[in-house]
Amino acid sequence: SQDPDCVMSTTLTIRNSLFENSYYALVWIVLTLCGSLVQEIKGRKQFFARVILVEQQEEIIRYKTQNTKLQKDLLNRMLPSTIVQQLEEENFVIQSQKQLENLSQHHSGVCIAFAELEGFATFSSQVHPSSVLNYLDDLFLVFDGLCDDHEVYKVETVGDQYVAAVGVVTGKMHNERVSVNSAALPENECNGELRDVSVFNTDLMISFAKAIMKGSRCVEAPEADVKPVLRIGIHTGPCMSGIVGTKTFRFCLFGDAMNTSARMVQTGPAGCIHTTQDVVGLVPDEPWEKLKKMEVKGKGWMQTYLLRCGSGHVDSSNQSLDVPSSPLVQYDNPLFFPSDHSMTTTSGSGRYIDVDPVSELVYSEHTRWFGFFFKRWHIERAYWNAQATKDKFAVLFGYALFVLLLLANLLFGYLYARLQLSTCAQNEEAWLEDWCVERLGKGSYDAAQAGVKASDLSYIEILGWSRLYITPTYIWVIAALLVVGVGSHFVVHRSEIVKEKFWATVSAFLIYTGLLITMISASGYGIEYLKDDVSNYWVPSMFVTIATLSSLVFFFSGLPLISQAFWFLLALGLYWGLGIPRIASDEQVYKELQEQNIKTGIGSVISDFYMYATLVIVYSIVLLCASFLRGTQDRKRFLQSLLSAFYWQQIIEEKSKNEQTQREFLENILPSSIVEEVQQPHVQTRSLSQRHFGVSILYADLVGFTGFCRRVDPERVFIFLNDLFVTFDQLCDDFNVYKVETVGDCYVATVGVVTGNCEIDAESHGRAENTIDMIGFAKAMVWGSREVTKPVVNTPATLRVGVHTGSCISGVIGTKVPKFSIMGDDVALAALMEKKGKPDHIHASESVVALVPDEAWEKHTIVVDSADGRERVVETFLLSV
Repeated sequence: SQDPDCVMSTTLTIRNSLFENSYYALVWIVLTLCGSLVQEIKGRKQFFARVILVEQQEEIIRYKTQNTKLQKDLLNRMLPSTIVQQLEEENFVIQSQKQLENLSQHHSGVCIAFAELEGFATFSSQVHPSSVLNYLDDLFLVFDGLCDDHEVYKVETVGDQYVAAVGVVTGKMHNERVSVNSAALPENECNGELRDVSVFNTDLMISFAKAIMKGSRCVEAPEADVKPVLRIGIHTGPCMSGIVGTKTFRFCLFGDAMNTSARMVQTGPAGCIHTTQDVVGLVPDEPWEKLKKMEVKGKGWMQTYLLRCGSGHVDSSNQSLDVPSSPLVQYDNPLFFPSDHSMTTTSGSGRYIDVDPVSELVYSEHTRWFGFFFKRWHIERAYWNAQATKDKFAVLFGYALFVLLLLANLLFGYLYARLQLSTCAQNEEAWLEDWCVERLGKGSYDAAQAGVKASDLSYIEILGWSRLYITPTYIWVIAALLVVGVGSHFVVHRSEIVKEKFWATVSAFLIYTGLLITMISASGYGIEYLKDDVSNYWVPSMFVTIATLSSLVFFFSGLPLISQAFWFLLALGLYWGLGIPRIASDEQVYKELQEQNIKTGIGSVISDFYMYATLVIVYSIVLLCASFLRGTQDRKRFLQSLLSAFYWQQIIEEKSKNEQTQREFLENILPSSIVEEVQQPHVQTRSLSQRHFGVSILYADLVGFTGFCRRVDPERVFIFLNDLFVTFDQLCDDFNVYKVETVGDCYVATVGVVTGNCEIDAESHGRAENTIDMIGFAKAMVWGSREVTKPVVNTPATLRVGVHTGSCISGVIGTKVPKFSIMGDDVALAALMEKKGKPDHIHASESVVALVPDEAWEKHTIVVDSADGRERVVETFLLSV
């Protein structure tokens, strides 16, 4: 059997050890859980930040891709897809004649149709311009819807005129590049193939013409004395396609076939299809009605034919055409943003997959010294700043937790003193005195025997029972360090003066170093021990201090690995540097007490010192290894974020460049405000229309152009027109002029719609400014045209120019080849000024002369048709240039 006194002594020793170790375990668990919590929160924030960043980048790319796609779709509706592809290869920039030649083609066997409304001028004078615009939009929307059904390509609309072709983009094509020798094929083979192409294309166009004639009767026109009726002119022959000018790009057709088709519609009756002998020869099965030969301007005498398309009304009981009877046509408008194109993000866990860190190979290429540092200092500095920013709340949390641990230390001292005093106050067993003196010291045993209770102890006395011996002096030092640490932390992160946030990490390193020195000094020399009461508790106190601060540094300081390693070395140095002298001092006291036969627990100090030194080293190594792994992971993710940001930035810049390039090209076709509007969701065409006052309108036309086209090859006509229009385009910016369109040889421009003084109220005061700019532009046009020589005939270009100032309404018409157009009586009057003008003169209305009276105007009179059908004489003015 064992000695009962020994058993009881062992039991008390185990109980004390369990109590103390429970406290150590509790401190370590709290530190570990709090540190894990902070790291978990930080990791989740970083993950969420990466997800948000990726989503934002994807959203930007998706938005720019959407814009680019929308712009390209719009371009494909305004230009043939082959032209768009070629322009895309050239980055949508036309800078040379060679580029224009590459975009140009000869076409044979092309069937061209012109459709216009008879009585439109009178009708538009009796109806509000906005109603006229809406009516044309509804009408052309019907025509656009029929184009795909009949393989017809819409070339353009000019006022009430609708131009379409088969054999240029759709139908059977017999095309040649401008630079290709068309004589490469044998003539008989070429003619046989060409006739088949012509027959096929003409048959498609005839069916389309009959369909739009029927469809036009299904669109309700606004109330007026005259109801417009459609008439159509068709001709089949060769032509040339291309883009002319540098402003308001438009895909145009040139050549005798275009001019002949235009003459057919001008001389044809309403409700009929007027064609040439060539068309009838290709499609002889239609019920053609032969007309008397007529003299056609620029063509001489021609044999023409009519195809009548029924009466001017619609039998609503027998309609096979699927066209709404309401002016609010229900066709889907593909020009604008569809409702299902809204940019929504998909949900589901699969979307939020975190990006893996960079590979070891990539990481090694960007770091040095086993991954401790990035090779480039600015990246290393950026990493420190990023880590300091991410750890700004963790540092404050660590300071707060440190204060709580100090309070827990006092609580432990109070509970431990209560337990030990109550145990040693018993005087029943002799072995108890030996155990108390050995474990607690002679002074503590005497206090217990005197009946001292834990509640009677002072702060200093409770510290003697705790594990961190911190006297009031050291408490003030610690408090000052914490205040300085919190203050400097706030200053670095909140101040705009301090740009480098890693100074907060430097501050945390200095504060934790100060706390380490203070706490180690307090543990070793904080209490003046009596010579007859020497304890070995300062050894575990130093260990607890180092272990606690090490955990705080690891979890809450945000220090990089090198800084933590230096801090741990400093802690070990202080442990040994302060511990060895303290052991030597205690050994001297131990000898003196031995001589006096006083019992003390000093004998276990040396063994405890080395044991705890080993634990400190092991714990430091564990924390450093964990810090290395965590730091490597953080550096890899930081490097991945930099590489990803660089990659995404390149994509976004490229997308932005493509988007901007396409947008700039679009703004050379439509006004910039219209381009901006059509990219908005749920925009309707009618919402883009606007009324303008004080607008100066110009029409310019080449004298003798029809005869010139008949004599000159279409390719040379195209090059000549391009040179002429480029000259005009270069003058636009100098006079605040906006080029609206070119129609064959006709050049239409305005001041006051997109450029100039854009007034939108009837009390406009900008009429004079706009008119002065337009007259200056008109004179410059005439002078510039004389510098461009017509090929073959070798004569300078001669212009007729008509100018009028008034009001108009602008808007976009149609969904296929959408066209920015201007409408109104004053637009028609400007066109009439040009038509009735003289070569090398500017023909102007009275309103123009009233606004610009200082020019050398000559009075002139013209005869015009009034709304009641009678002719009347109107006074106008001519300006010789």
